[in-house]
Amino acid sequence: MKAASDRRLITTSQGTNIGAFSSLDWALLTGVALIWGSSFLFIEIALDSLSPGLVTWARIVAGFLTLGLFPTARRPVDRQEWPRIVLLSVTWTAFPFLLFPIAQQYIDSALTGMLNALVPIFAATIAAILLRRLPRRIQLVGLVIGLAGAGLISLPALKAGGSTALGVALIVTATVSYGLSVNIEIGRAHV
Repeated sequence: MKAASDRRLITTSQGTNIGAFSSLDWALLTGVALIWGSSFLFIEIALDSLSPGLVTWARIVAGFLTLGLFPTARRPVDRQEWPRIVLLSVTWTAFPFLLFPIAQQYIDSALTGMLNALVPIFAATIAAILLRRLPRRIQLVGLVIGLAGAGLISLPALKAGGSTALGVALIVTATVSYGLSVNIEIGRAHV
């Protein structure tokens, strides 16, 4: 086994569930979608009276306080994992948390929420690159359809040009960052 310090900074692993979704899987997905999707509405509301930077800090502090309620979130972390944790804190929190409120000054929360659906598409694409293996044909078709759908829902904003196109570009950049984040492993040794 390789020591954690010998691993590459960015790695990924094979998925753990290759079967069809169960009822519990669908319920969990629905819950996450509602929670995650509502954040864009709350960002839009907050932007009425707060700057994008303050919205970012408020989200980070709210997350910090919430995690503080769970003792298991405060377990010790090996020093060799710190570089990955720092990378994760930037790619999964700081960078996208700042891009979303900046972008939402130019595009509405509905488009933001729909474009956020690019996260699993970029996560799967980055995983395929890291694993040096193409997804199965049906998954590849799904990725292409998802990208085409994102392009189609972005088309009116892109045609408008200027700041709305910038808003779309910022959201796409944030979703790439999220896609990278879900491929960063922490606390696992590789064979």
